[in-house]
Amino acid sequence: MPSGDYVFAIDEWGLAAPADTPKAVVDKLTGEIARIVATPAFKKKAADLGANGDYMPPAQLGELNKAELKHWAEVAKASKIQAD
Repeated sequence: MPSGDYVFAIDEWGLAAPADTPKAVVDKLTGEIARIVATPAFKKKAADLGANGDYMPPAQLGELNKAELKHWAEVAKASKIQAD
């Protein structure tokens, strides 16, 4: 799993920057991504692909990612799923 600031998510997809990425760069990326995701053209393209293209701020996306990893690790453990 990448370590850093999460800046964008479409359904279960996200964009991550390295942990040492300057805040100004993360802020610029998140601002531009939020602007693009809000456009009708982006929303239409996401819908055409069967995606829900909503912007999620970095901290919120990071927390979602942590929660999802915890949830699916518990599912795998309970199901006795192991990697080969």
